[in-house]
Amino acid sequence: MLITPRFSVLLICLAALSLSACVGGGGGNSGGDSDGPVVLVSGSAKFQRVVPMAIGGLSYNDMENFPIRGAMVELRRVSNNAVISSGTTSETGTFSLSSPSGIEVRIVVRAELPVAGGTTSVRTGSNTSTTGTVWSVFSQRSVPSDGLSGVEIIAPSGWTGSGYDNSMRLSGPFAILDVLYRARALVREVSEDDAPAIPIFWSPAYSSGHGSNGIGTSHFDPSNNLIRLLGEQNVDTDEFDHNVVAHEWIHAYQTNLSRDDSLGGSHPYGARLDETLAFSEALANAMSGIIMSNAHYRDTMGHLQGTTPINLDLRVNNPSGTHPGPWDEFALTPLLFNLAGPPPSGLDLGFGPLHQVLTGPFKTDTAFTTIYSFLYRLKALQPSQDSAIASRADNAGIEPNHDRFEGEDYQSPSGLRYTLVPADGSIITHDVDEEHLQNWGTENRLYHRLKFRSDLTPGTWTFRATPVNNSGTPLSSPFPAVYVANHGANFRELTFTISEARTVAIAVRFLTGSIGQRYVVQLGPAGSLGKVEGIPENDG
Repeated sequence: MLITPRFSVLLICLAALSLSACVGGGGGNSGGDSDGPVVLVSGSAKFQRVVPMAIGGLSYNDMENFPIRGAMVELRRVSNNAVISSGTTSETGTFSLSSPSGIEVRIVVRAELPVAGGTTSVRTGSNTSTTGTVWSVFSQRSVPSDGLSGVEIIAPSGWTGSGYDNSMRLSGPFAILDVLYRARALVREVSEDDAPAIPIFWSPAYSSGHGSNGIGTSHFDPSNNLIRLLGEQNVDTDEFDHNVVAHEWIHAYQTNLSRDDSLGGSHPYGARLDETLAFSEALANAMSGIIMSNAHYRDTMGHLQGTTPINLDLRVNNPSGTHPGPWDEFALTPLLFNLAGPPPSGLDLGFGPLHQVLTGPFKTDTAFTTIYSFLYRLKALQPSQDSAIASRADNAGIEPNHDRFEGEDYQSPSGLRYTLVPADGSIITHDVDEEHLQNWGTENRLYHRLKFRSDLTPGTWTFRATPVNNSGTPLSSPFPAVYVANHGANFRELTFTISEARTVAIAVRFLTGSIGQRYVVQLGPAGSLGKVEGIPENDG
């Protein structure tokens, strides 16, 4: 229910695209402005918050007016739309701005937070837009000679009891903004870093399809450094699914403040994934709970947003259907949550040490961004917790005595996944398990990328991958992609420079081509690699 303010009828409008949805009417002067003495205009801003339930989807019966916190507020002169003064709302959603008396103004509350380097905002636009328009609500008022106080601006949910009036879904952007406010506060609390200055796009039109309004699913887009969130009612809406919003924000956080080597793509429950993808998704799941101070991850959808098909207790180790190990997102999720989370299940490290690792040695490591690199660095930062961290890792299927790259596991005959490559240009045809180097898995699953490591001295090096047929004859296609941890990627070969002696991790995958495609690899000083000739068949 909308609350009518004390001084005049509230006017709330959407400042986005060509849509202009308003309720109420504006009061005040009918003539021109006549500036009087400067006075204060104050009040509060709130949004109708809807909470996801463990079952039954969104709880519209329990809607509450919740403060819009940290949002940018502008006082604009109605006659020419000029900004008179600006600020941000407080922890309780209040604001106070200066204005000449005797004029008509709009008090505009924007779904936008200031951060270092700019702002982070909730925007609307087409499903391919990278600019869009910031969502906002405003109240139009006359400023009396003694100032204006008690103005109350409320962004409505648009819920009618039987569905959404899409033209009035104005609280959704501010529900998203509140998650961003929490995330920014978490980062600022433990460091001098700040949240990344990225846009979050949401629209009631964003659907799970791939048509004119389709965005596939809610996701972080690293190529454009933005987030898109679903909004199609009766199918899947995510503006009030705060875990989904926080999950995607953590992907943006890892990309902008840390490093993420994940392949991306689908990650169904129980799948054995490339370890970089498993870690990235598990971190996003776990840290969404830390951001929201809630151990339950919920995602609602369906008719009237009435089901909660995803309802995870982030504290429960190895939930049913998982395959413990560095490849399972849902085995790693409780491990990561419980490292930061409170007792009795959690180690209670808090977000600070995790942030310190993620933005420090984990970011600059020459190992890939997996649970192994993360835990190795965390134990080095928290030596007194070494055994406690190792014990929790063991419960999640992570071999306790691991290095930055890997630990022994049952998925490989040798217990290892990295193949050691000498740096002398030798042609390597078989992996650590004496199998032909080949494309084993699909898309982003375990072994889709084979991994290599080499101990290198300072200098410039080239790693090359060459496809071959089953007789060992080099092929011109398909093109293998080469990744060198913390040094980028390229097709066929990558030349990179290191300034100090390091063990470097390398991976190879085929973006096209069938499973079973064989290849060979070489590593040597830049300019030294010879041409690959026919290689005799060798089953090892």
